[in-house]
Amino acid sequence: DQLAHNLLGGRTIFDYYADRGKEPDQRNIVSDQDPINERDGTAVSAIIDWGFADGWNLKSITAWRDFSRFLRDDLDGSDVDMFGQNNYIEDSESWSQDFTVGGTAANVEWLMGANYFSEKMHGEVKVPLTNFAVLVNALNAGNPDWVNLPADALNSGNYWQNGDVDVEAYGLFVQGRYSFTDAFALTLGARYNYEKREGSGSFIFDALGVNVPTDREKSWDKVTPKVLLEYKTGNDGLAYLQFTQGFKSGVINIGSLNEVIDPEYVDAYEAGYKMPFADDRASLRAAAFFYDYTDLQVGFVNEQSVVETVNAASAEIMGVEVELYARFTEGLSGNLSATWLDATYTEFVTGDYRQDFEQVDLSGNYLQNAPKYTLNGVLDYRRPVTATGAFVGRMEASYQDTVYFTEFNNSDAEQEAYGLLNLMAGYEGGDGKWSVTGWVRNATDEFVYSNNIITAPLYGSVRVGSLLPPRTYGLTLAYNF
Repeated sequence: DQLAHNLLGGRTIFDYYADRGKEPDQRNIVSDQDPINERDGTAVSAIIDWGFADGWNLKSITAWRDFSRFLRDDLDGSDVDMFGQNNYIEDSESWSQDFTVGGTAANVEWLMGANYFSEKMHGEVKVPLTNFAVLVNALNAGNPDWVNLPADALNSGNYWQNGDVDVEAYGLFVQGRYSFTDAFALTLGARYNYEKREGSGSFIFDALGVNVPTDREKSWDKVTPKVLLEYKTGNDGLAYLQFTQGFKSGVINIGSLNEVIDPEYVDAYEAGYKMPFADDRASLRAAAFFYDYTDLQVGFVNEQSVVETVNAASAEIMGVEVELYARFTEGLSGNLSATWLDATYTEFVTGDYRQDFEQVDLSGNYLQNAPKYTLNGVLDYRRPVTATGAFVGRMEASYQDTVYFTEFNNSDAEQEAYGLLNLMAGYEGGDGKWSVTGWVRNATDEFVYSNNIITAPLYGSVRVGSLLPPRTYGLTLAYNF
């Protein structure tokens, strides 16, 4: 009842169904905006692969990419425009060049490389302040000195973030693998990373008379090592231990008052085992891992209703993955995989939107979108019926444990555990040249939230998000040239 659209008599999907005495259908919407998601991309790449000098190989990959996107959605989630039209624009052009050289020298298998990347990006987030004056008048209703503004007084203004960011990055790496015996090998490697970002733009909020330049620039570099121990067992299995470090680039948020966000880093440890068995008709893969994150980049909407990203946290993620593959008969095979994950913040203090942005300690809370358990199973069936044709079938089943959509792990922003079932059956002919397949996805018609964000305080910090599709089915005709 406190949401701003009520000042204009606006309704949400919940109001719509409440007026009819029905449970709300969240796959329906009540909106004054037509959602738009237009994307246009072009990519060209050239690959040169050259073998030379007794087993040495040089590979070059050159790539160019141009991309543009326009997104419009309804920020206030109602059937009136209460400064609720969100327009997002993105344009980018990038070049990249990668070289790798590999071969053997001095009983060591070498792999070396260099890469360069350049990108120019333009971005805008623009929210016209339509009917914002109505809210301003309501907030000042108790002020005896306040003179009400005309309802359309601020309609020509905007909340507007816009700007450009230029990125230039390059890396150099080398690794060598030395076999002490036929069974035991050691790989050592290192990579040097460099990146520079330059941003220019402005943050405009006409209702407050704010027009602030947001020019920023910064560069970073980091050396990240790799160590890998491998041991081949007598049953054609492979056991390994690995340590690597990761570097995730810093960020300049286009048109944001944000200071430059520094990179985040991870120390990654992994141990695993791979083994074929049953005369190579089955295989088992198992791995355990531990990731130690520092300077984790965390984004949120702050008390001033502005999107902010900070190096706010550290986190630890540990888990176990197991995957089993088996070919039961000539035409029937299956794959089963399971994951256990423990992903928690070890240090994180931030403002809680549910408590007037009072600072709270979230150490021990789960990371967003990190299910504790996942399980996936696939059955594939193929039965030849002619010299060039076969019936095919596939069944996919998956289970995912509860996930939270915010770092606060609150129950009103979560997706409970769920399972999905997908089915496919069809016919392939002409030695695979053509096929006719019928399929159904989400066969049991599960209702699932796929993502969720918390809006700005100006919108009451309500949740908006997306759903996975309901049960969908169709027929696919394909021909391979």
